[in-house]
Order: sequence, then structure tokens, then C-alpha cells
Amino acid sequence: MAFYRVWQLLLFAFVLTLISCDGARTTNDLFDDYIGRLERVLELDIVKVDPVTTAYPSRRQLQVATQEVKIDFLDFLGILDCDLNRVIAGRNSVLGKVMQPSQRWLYEVSLLSALEDCIRHLQTQEEPPEVLTELFKIKGLKERELPAVVWNATWAGPEFQQLFSSRYGPLTAAFRFSDHAELSAALSSLAKWSRQPGLLTDASAYEASNQTLAITPIIGRLLVSYQESIHYLNAINQAVEVRLAARPVCFQGRPNRDAKILSNVLQKVFIGGIQPHLSELDKAFRTWMYTLQSTHEKLPGEIQEKADLIEAVGLESDLRQAFLMATRAHTRVWNDILQQCGLRVGTANV
Repeated sequence: MAFYRVWQLLLFAFVLTLISCDGARTTNDLFDDYIGRLERVLELDIVKVDPVTTAYPSRRQLQVATQEVKIDFLDFLGILDCDLNRVIAGRNSVLGKVMQPSQRWLYEVSLLSALEDCIRHLQTQEEPPEVLTELFKIKGLKERELPAVVWNATWAGPEFQQLFSSRYGPLTAAFRFSDHAELSAALSSLAKWSRQPGLLTDASAYEASNQTLAITPIIGRLLVSYQESIHYLNAINQAVEVRLAARPVCFQGRPNRDAKILSNVLQKVFIGGIQPHLSELDKAFRTWMYTLQSTHEKLPGEIQEKADLIEAVGLESDLRQAFLMATRAHTRVWNDILQQCGLRVGTANV
């Protein structure tokens, strides 16, 4: 496990190097160019108010406390003929005492399985030992606390801290959702395991999924791009609507010089660059956020309070509704311009 952590850190450092060296244009750069062109031809000022973004909560804010359970040493000696003693011994080893949250999840699943096997074994004895009652209590407690263990290993874990980090800014204009199939698969696996924690028995598959999350700090960047796009579009829509209400671009449906320039901006800048980027952002948002939200449905009260902190980051359906409203309003703005000037957008092959 120690080697896995070192390797994970090395891979993450490499990813950071790539990000820091990436000089590609971002979502903001696309919109800045678009706004500049619209301002020049329409002779207006588009004032963009930066969105108020919420940083991903710290691990301390998100972690849920779990109860420490102890078993009497003499009772422990009484279950030596069960595999349970091996599992417990591993928990009390040097490495077991410093388990990462992800390893704790694996341990708790193994412990519950060993508890069930040991209880069945002891029940077959003519005189079941007194420790059987204690094992039933421990099993019940561990089952109740398993959702908290899962929460601490996912949303409150170090991998999610990296995944949701927004320190690297918006995504590049070259972002393609399909390029991140490995992340989609990792999130789907975690969602499946989170809904049915007992299914997590393949440690290597789980560690591979966590490694993907830790070295892919992309969802935080996606949220930045998504929120920035909403605010850019709303600012453009408002400014252009005011401009059109005050003075049309064209009169009597006749295209003029400004109309031809605007048509070129629409075709080459918006349809040719921004619209495909918005489509990629929305595809990623609705896919990844739906998957992530499914990992913390129907949670116990204390964990649900922690989940509310996550919603504030931007994982709520309202954010997508705001995105869809902004993009639809922008389409209406362009329709108004085209109708004024007797123009229409060219057709597309299907």
C-alpha cells in the first residue's frame, strides 16, 4: 500500500507539470475573444460579473466520525479458529493503525464478512462461547457505520480533494469529454460500490479507480468553466438585448455591413468554436454529476449534512438549469439579429 501511495503522488506531480505547461486557450479565452468581437461591431460594453464560486470543503469539514470498537483480549483469543482473528490482527498492525480512508473501507468490508463467517461457525458449536453475543453487537454497529466509512473514503477522501480542486482554473478549449473515458469508468465503479458497499472486494480495481481520481483534477476545472460560461452568456445576452432594443442592427430586413460581420462572428467564432465547447462541457457535467450524485443518495442524517456542503460547490440540478437557460437565451438573441437582417444560419450535415 505504501508503494501505491508513492506511485500515486509521482503520477499526480507529473500531471501538475503538464497542467502548468499547458498554454492552450481556455474557456475564458474563447469568450474574451467572442466578447471583443461583439463589442466592436455592436459598439457596446459587455460587463461580466465574475461568478461567486465555492471551494471544495476541506477533509476536516467533510469527515464523519466513527466509533472506535474494541474487543477484550481474552475474547479475541477465543476466536482463534475463525479467520476473524487474522482480519483484526491486521487492523492492529503498524500499517493497520495508519490506514487511509480508502483502505479503511476495504477493511470494514472484510471485517463484516469475517464476522458473519465466525458467527455462523460459533453458532454450530454445542456450547456457543460468550463472545458470540459481543460479535453480534460489533456486527450491528459496523453495519450501521459502513455508510460513514464509505463517505470518508470518497467525498471526504484525498482523491476527491484533488478531483474537485479548482486551483488549476478553467478547462482548455481543447477539452473533449470522450478523452476521459477512464475517469467516467472510475466514477461509475465508485458509484456502484458506494450504493452497495459490500461489493467492494477487488482491492486492485478500487485502488486503480482512486488513482485515476487523484491524478485527474478535472471536475473542479469543469465547474469553473461551466459557471464561467453561464456568467459570460448572461452578460452577453443582457448587453445585446439592451442594444437591440435601443437601435436595431438592420432596418427593413436588409443586411448591412455590420450584419455581414456579425454573421461571420456567429459562424466562425460561436458556432465554430464556443458552441462545440459548451456542448462538451454540458456532456461532461450531466454525465459526471449524475454519477457522483448517485453515490450519496438516501444517506443517514449526519452524512446528509455533510452532503449539503458538497451541493454548494455546484453539483445541484439548478446549475444545469441556469446553463440551459443561458444558452437558450443566447440562441434567441441571435435569432433576433438574423431576423432583423433577413439572414439565416447555414444548414448542417446529419
